Amino acid sequence: MYRLHSSPMLAKKSWDVERKSSPKPVPQQESIPVRKERATRPAKPARVKKTKRIPKPVLSKESLKVRRARARRMFFIFVSVLVLLCIAGLFYVSWSPALRVQEVRAEGPHAHEIISETKEQLKGTHAFILPRNSLFFLPVSNIRESVLKMHPDIVAVAVHSSGLQGITVVASPRSTAYLWCGVLRSVPGECYNVDTSGLIFGKSETNTASSTQSQYLKVYNSVEGSVEDPVRAYVSYASAFPNALRLAKVLKTLQANITELTIENDEASFYTAQGTRITYVIGNEDATATLAASVFPTLNLQQGSVEYIDLRFEGKVYLRRQQATVAEEQ
Repeated sequence: MYRLHSSPMLAKKSWDVERKSSPKPVPQQESIPVRKERATRPAKPARVKKTKRIPKPVLSKESLKVRRARARRMFFIFVSVLVLLCIAGLFYVSWSPALRVQEVRAEGPHAHEIISETKEQLKGTHAFILPRNSLFFLPVSNIRESVLKMHPDIVAVAVHSSGLQGITVVASPRSTAYLWCGVLRSVPGECYNVDTSGLIFGKSETNTASSTQSQYLKVYNSVEGSVEDPVRAYVSYASAFPNALRLAKVLKTLQANITELTIENDEASFYTAQGTRITYVIGNEDATATLAASVFPTLNLQQGSVEYIDLRFEGKVYLRRQQATVAEEQ
């Protein structure tokens, strides 16, 4: 073997760089596919579409006081124009010939007089502005007052339109409750019709108290007014007559033919057609009817044999026959 000798030329110097040998390549292994799973994230809320912002109007430099004043002026002008249009329409409608009364009709008593009086009330204008015969401005209250003043035998008046150019006046007559034939029964006079309130409203067809053809009860009593002209006057003690009339009907069912009634102070007296007088106290009509029902069936009032029957005392009946006086206690 040869032996190598080191020489000074082969010695390692400081500037020599040691070269490293490159590593040997590592054989690559076959890659195995790995399935990577992503972590679940919370669902994000749906995005809301942003609306486009409307640019704000540029405010005028006018003050709020000026704008309010202008708005008030515009409102005042609008209202004024509207009022003027309404007034113009009112005048047109009221003066239109197609809506003015041309025909007047009447129903009930005094028809011809009512038609004439109604036509007089339709003449002229209201305050020199609106016609009185306009269908929308009829003087209904004036027509009613005029008719009632002219005819006291009418109790109510109704006015209604009949078409566009006509009206109808309907008058309701008063009902007769009894007849007033004077103050004293001994001095009979003319008979007048009286309603339930006691108002004397006209002469009766019976004419005189001596007539026997009347179906109404004849009353003799004072009046609150003129006796010579008693129309529109009230009969005295008028509030007592409704109960007296009911008692008269009860006595008629007991064979007492009641035809007349007189009142003096707090006492009333019925008279039958045969001349029998039946006296009772006003206000005790129920007790009087009960007392009469217990006595009248035993009497024959149709023959006129009883002169008077006194029912003023409770539980007692006093009667006078044509020959004697009898007192019966019930």
